[in-house]
Amino acid sequence: MFTQTQSILDYIQAKLTALPLLTGFNIHRDEYLSFSADVLPAIIVYPHNDKTETQFQSNNNQHETRLLTCMVEIRMTGFPVATITIPIVDAVGKALMQDKTLGGISYDITIDNVQWEGVKAGDANYARAGMVIIIKYRTKP
Repeated sequence: MFTQTQSILDYIQAKLTALPLLTGFNIHRDEYLSFSADVLPAIIVYPHNDKTETQFQSNNNQHETRLLTCMVEIRMTGFPVATITIPIVDAVGKALMQDKTLGGISYDITIDNVQWEGVKAGDANYARAGMVIIIKYRTKP
């Protein structure tokens, strides 16, 4: 069954794929994608949490407001982490904030925070910037 969460993730993935700055990036939905040179640079889009915020009923019509916490991870080779990932984080944030309804699927989107991390594997330095995005949408229970 196709869900609203899948529609939201598909929309985000398509929006990022269309960004010229991300040409050459592998855009995935597999949060367990490894840090290896053959798959980097990469952006991984995946749900972290999907929960009910409120439920309401009007004119015999039940709805619930849901909060989807989504991760958008930018993974690249190089160092320092913030220096190489900030332009990508900015571009992704601007692209997602252009249409806060995500094409009519949701009614609000916010970037909660960004977490930066450096990873050393052998002789290589890898950078990871994880954007925590909160998306509000309505559905029928």
